[in-house]
Amino acid sequence: MVASKLHWRILVVSVLALMAMALVLPRFSPGPEIQENRALAAKPQWTDGWKGLAAFRKATDAYVADRFPARRHLIAALNRVRMMVGVSGSPKVIVGRDGWLFYDDGSQMGGVRADPPWGQIHTRDWLTTLAGRTEALRARGAAYVVFVAPLKETVYPQFGPWWLKGAAPNHAALRMPPIVEASGAGVLVSPSRALDAARNAGDPVYSRHDTHWTGYGAYVGYVALMNRLHAMGLTEGPRPRSDFAPAPALPLKQTPHDLAKMLGVGAYVDVRYPELVDMGDLRRAKVIWLTPVKHWSKPHVIETGFAGKPVLLMTVDSFSNELLPFMYRHFSRIIVVHNEEGAWREDLFDRYHPNIVILEVVEGGLKFSLTGGPEPSAAARARIEAALPLEPSGLPELSAANPRDLRRIHGAKFTARCNVERIALRPMVPGVNRRDWLVDVGGWHAGGARDGFMHLSGPGGELTAPVDFGLQRPDVGAALKAPEMSASGFDQTFVIKAAKPGAYRLSFYRPAGALGGWLECRASQTLTIPSNTP
Repeated sequence: MVASKLHWRILVVSVLALMAMALVLPRFSPGPEIQENRALAAKPQWTDGWKGLAAFRKATDAYVADRFPARRHLIAALNRVRMMVGVSGSPKVIVGRDGWLFYDDGSQMGGVRADPPWGQIHTRDWLTTLAGRTEALRARGAAYVVFVAPLKETVYPQFGPWWLKGAAPNHAALRMPPIVEASGAGVLVSPSRALDAARNAGDPVYSRHDTHWTGYGAYVGYVALMNRLHAMGLTEGPRPRSDFAPAPALPLKQTPHDLAKMLGVGAYVDVRYPELVDMGDLRRAKVIWLTPVKHWSKPHVIETGFAGKPVLLMTVDSFSNELLPFMYRHFSRIIVVHNEEGAWREDLFDRYHPNIVILEVVEGGLKFSLTGGPEPSAAARARIEAALPLEPSGLPELSAANPRDLRRIHGAKFTARCNVERIALRPMVPGVNRRDWLVDVGGWHAGGARDGFMHLSGPGGELTAPVDFGLQRPDVGAALKAPEMSASGFDQTFVIKAAKPGAYRLSFYRPAGALGGWLECRASQTLTIPSNTP
């Protein structure tokens, strides 16, 4: 009996002590910084009498959970333990090998795996926009360059999670430059190979705990970019790395480690983020803000103090923060605007008359970076078509629908949460015959599972072929106010052999997920196959 009473006394005292520590600890230690990318729950308001009690209770639970005094300490400690076993405490962070962290845009490292791949339609449209912008700026006497900052995981795939087997040889930063070069659509600079070489030489071009490249990685990008501009006769070549000194170490709060902040573990890991600087260039530069908000992501003008140099207009994302200071001495003025505020700014072209316009974009956003702009010439379009060779043997073929697909078609429910944006027909072998065709389709279909199929109905009967609905469409997720719907795009090319001429109706089918069954997306367009005669 005595032992039993002593046991309960110890238990009660221990619980009270832990509660007291949870309340007192934050007064002496504010806790680790956690970058949650969301607004904490607001103070609840009780309205609508007794009817509002349930909503008030739910709001109170959320408020108390978000304001618990030791909340940050507990989250950080738990996430650090999770990291040790390779588990992430945030949907935005993937824990890799040896303590490396990687950003998850919702595609589970789809960029490094080239999954889903760029379709023919998307590649053609991207090149077409690049050509239109290049020609429009050339008419103004300016050059246009796209510069891609490779994803961290394409440079350090060996530190990815256990299921990542390496970087795909056709990830965007490697695949697109030769296609752009062959098409003559414009200029795309990618330092992917150079970053691999620097990594192999022992340079810390990315850090364990941040999304972005370090000063050493940005320098490699700077060299690749300035070498290309110099080859085009636009600027001087890059400065040697010896011109830039290692920056003094910063306090933890100021040292870039965004991924560790998302987990709240910055205080529990060895954060290192080496930078390179020319302090003279930084002191000489003057920044003129174009909006009341003085933040790097807002439009601003950098007067570098180097008269007689070209004027640069650069649309950027966060990878520019380390890159831009290397470029000060090559330009007299640099106009900076974030891509989210418009990656094609004719208003700023008219105002500042830049000699060079650069679109800087991280590899994961390259696919979506070129939307909008002037139409290219017919000659540019012809060059693009000629530069897009397609091997039909590797494409899915539309064939007679099997009984299982026919049952799915007949039982499917119609959905309006989709859009077939493009259907295009072209000969599989131009100038040879008109019996075998290629069909390009593109659009989005919000639903459940990724794997579905396309259905054609017409003179040739019922034809189907598999469709991958995994293409990331962040614009769809934003429009539907459901980020999970971003993985809804499709962009594929199919083969129809010995196709019977006539008009065909098209529909796309995707599993409805937890609801069961299938969802039908009907195309408003019809596909008309001409007669077989040349």
